[in-house]
Amino acid sequence: MKKNILIAVLIILMIGLGFVRDHVFVSLNHLIETGNDPRGRLSMLKWMLTFAFSFFYFVNTSALLFALFPSKKYVLVTVYTYVFLFAISFLAVVSGYLLTSFKNAYPFARMVMGVAQSPVIVMLLVPAGWMGEALKKDLPDK
Repeated sequence: MKKNILIAVLIILMIGLGFVRDHVFVSLNHLIETGNDPRGRLSMLKWMLTFAFSFFYFVNTSALLFALFPSKKYVLVTVYTYVFLFAISFLAVVSGYLLTSFKNAYPFARMVMGVAQSPVIVMLLVPAGWMGEALKKDLPDK
């Protein structure tokens, strides 16, 4: 019973986090587009919030996977997934900056980081966990 409540709370938190993130970024984008950010501080705030929301999604995803599958291996898969996303985004920005321009690399890096701050990761890892657990039960012991 407590486990089901925890899972429900984590799912509700993830949904709520998505609404909060969307509202904050839409508001910041509006302020930037209307010229209310002459020094670029709101753009810097967006970068910081990107990392913060990614971290919150990472924690929530890890907690949800651990609640569903009480094994550290699923938390490790989450860690590897987020490290991979950050690395791909970082490499895209650096290579774009060095080879062409930051402006050319930004849309791809933004798309990758958008995945990191959304429920997409949990939507992929939960079914993968269910499949892994089902396969583990069907395979004979070694």
